[in-house]
Amino acid sequence: MRLGKDLVGKPIISITDGRSLGNAKDIYINT
Repeated sequence: MRLGKDLVGKPIISITDGRSLGNAKDIYINT
């Protein structure tokens, strides 16, 4: 999903929360 790329490449993760950023990044990298 390009959404994952956007989240990792752009500061959109800031909106979801710093903590979510770490977990989301791990999930996207693992998948």
